[in-house]
Amino acid sequence: MDLRRIRFKGTADTLRHWSGGLEALRGQPRRQKDLLDAMLELIAKDLVPLRPDREEPRAKKRRPKNYHLLTKPRYEMLIRGHGNRPKSG
Repeated sequence: MDLRRIRFKGTADTLRHWSGGLEALRGQPRRQKDLLDAMLELIAKDLVPLRPDREEPRAKKRRPKNYHLLTKPRYEMLIRGHGNRPKSG
């Protein structure tokens, strides 16, 4: 199976759902292996659909507002003035 076609979210959900069953069969290696094989078959069937012309470039979006980022707790943060506004007076 092409690894780029396997859904990440579907795999994570399947692992979370089946982990209890695998843990319950901890002392029974044959049954645990059978359950693991069934789980891997299910993961291999859960594929991302083919999207031949789809492109998703990665880029950061700009911060939409011209305010300072809150990098400290509110009670410690002291904003001395807005950097992008002209001072009046």
